[in-house]
Amino acid sequence: MVHCCSGRTGQFHAWEYDGFTPNIQVLGKGLGAGEHAIAAVFCNERVVNDSHKSPGRLAHGFMFQNNAVGCASACAFISILRRDMILENVKSLAPRLIRGLRKGLSDHPFVGDARGVRIFVAVSYPQPF
Repeated sequence: MVHCCSGRTGQFHAWEYDGFTPNIQVLGKGLGAGEHAIAAVFCNERVVNDSHKSPGRLAHGFMFQNNAVGCASACAFISILRRDMILENVKSLAPRLIRGLRKGLSDHPFVGDARGVRIFVAVSYPQPF
């Protein structure tokens, strides 16, 4: 599963909103709040154990790996999310965002709807081209 959102659903991981846990998760720019280049891969215990049995093992690597500044940026971002209770704010403010988008764009000829999960929102065209 590719991760997106980093808090926009009111949970840090988008999959938490749907109530399941992926076997593999990839995080990119959301981990560093879009401010610093960092990426990560999370694997559950089964994937890690199975990869050690395989002759090829779990080969992985990133362009941004082993970067101390990126890691510090990610740690600071997560600390601020917790300290400032940003995920709780997302949960409380999201209904206003959707209502405001729908009301403000309802008469626009190129907008069909605004929908999503909390503040992870998309604005759609009224019909396919």
